[in-house]
Amino acid sequence: MPDQKTNAGNEGDVMKHPTLQKVTDHLSDSKSEFWYVETHAAYPYYFLPLKGAWTGGIGHLASTLKDDQAIPRPLRDYVAIAYHDKLGVTEGFPDKRTYLGSAPQVFHILKDKKKRIRMTLFEMAAEPTDQLLDYFEAQGAQTVLVRTGNDAGHVATFLRKWWDAAVEKAHDDDDLVMVVQGDSWQLAPCLWEKSGENRNPDLVFVDPFKLNDPYGQPQQLLCSLGQSNIPFICWTPLFCVPASNGSKWPAAKWSFESEQGRTGDQGAQAFANECKAKGYQITSCCWDGSAGARQKMYGCQLALGNVFSDGFTANDIWELNCQEEDQGKPGFRWWDKYYVQVQR
Repeated sequence: MPDQKTNAGNEGDVMKHPTLQKVTDHLSDSKSEFWYVETHAAYPYYFLPLKGAWTGGIGHLASTLKDDQAIPRPLRDYVAIAYHDKLGVTEGFPDKRTYLGSAPQVFHILKDKKKRIRMTLFEMAAEPTDQLLDYFEAQGAQTVLVRTGNDAGHVATFLRKWWDAAVEKAHDDDDLVMVVQGDSWQLAPCLWEKSGENRNPDLVFVDPFKLNDPYGQPQQLLCSLGQSNIPFICWTPLFCVPASNGSKWPAAKWSFESEQGRTGDQGAQAFANECKAKGYQITSCCWDGSAGARQKMYGCQLALGNVFSDGFTANDIWELNCQEEDQGKPGFRWWDKYYVQVQR
């Protein structure tokens, strides 16, 4: 599992979080109450060191905002919410250079829109679980903590009932955040598969740190969400393909693309094909060449399901009409070193 504290604010977050923010903003427009679920919530915020992966991601982006007028609007909005330096910290944030995690970013978007917030956040580790609870209590939300221990399967039987009871107990004007320490693969589906006539989540954000879990994740979870017609975003990493027989993977290709005599990143390739077969939209993103050390992340994939409509398309997120094709890199140039390709 990657070190979240050292990777916060990196290039993967620069591609991930503007999408999450934009989708949250759109889906919440017509709602007075918004229920957000996250499967791998991690820490609520990260103190950014003097040097770190963030300098090539959110740091590079933030430092160019004033001088580069061509930066797409979603990136500008993203920096304002996610990144707070020690000279411009807003009330309620730690007094250091800080990067907010996914759930707090969503929380503050909804808070600014005066929405009644409902959140169910899953996290395996105790330390980030406790910090999530403390953070949202400090933001004025009612909080509920569920620790499953070794009884995730048993807790799954009751979790939806516990959630409904917490919602019923909360006052109309109160925000509610339930933090569940346990395996989201087992626990999260019970929120909608056992919902009966009750409402389902408005958005589920799936952020696993690897593909092809031995138990068929995240594919099984996405299939469950698709069958329940619940909007979701799933972020997964893309890793470089090393040289094979002295021949590097072509710079103008994604590592999961097929090529005669080579298979590339088979896991990413299979995942993208499965998503497309089920009608999800896949957006591939890169910020580096796809040839290199096997564990080097050069890009990511974003799978979106039940999100788009006639009034909201990928163009609203990525501003596709503004992109420039570059024959030396896969996809289209979005901004600076970032390239995207929407697979239909």
